Amino acid sequence: MEVVYVKIMFLRSKELYGVTYGNHFGDGDSKTFIAILRIPTVMNWQLSEVNAQKRMGIRLRNVKKTKKLSGKGKLKEALVKKLSSIMAYRFEEI
Repeated sequence: MEVVYVKIMFLRSKELYGVTYGNHFGDGDSKTFIAILRIPTVMNWQLSEVNAQKRMGIRLRNVKKTKKLSGKGKLKEALVKKLSSIMAYRFEEI
């Protein structure tokens, strides 16, 4: 439902006020992101490197909780922080 309402919001702003969104900073929800990109308006979706780092950290911690990883190369908190900071750095370069 969230995707539908976001699309309505973006399209309604153009119809009612003649305004199109130039930039939008968000958390990068994948379903909403894809739906907004498909709207035929000028739109630049920008995900900040802080949000990218947080999302990567959350996903790695979820893998750590759900998968039984052990032994050499075990996914520890220090490694999660290092990988998520690398992700933010690489994201900033793009």
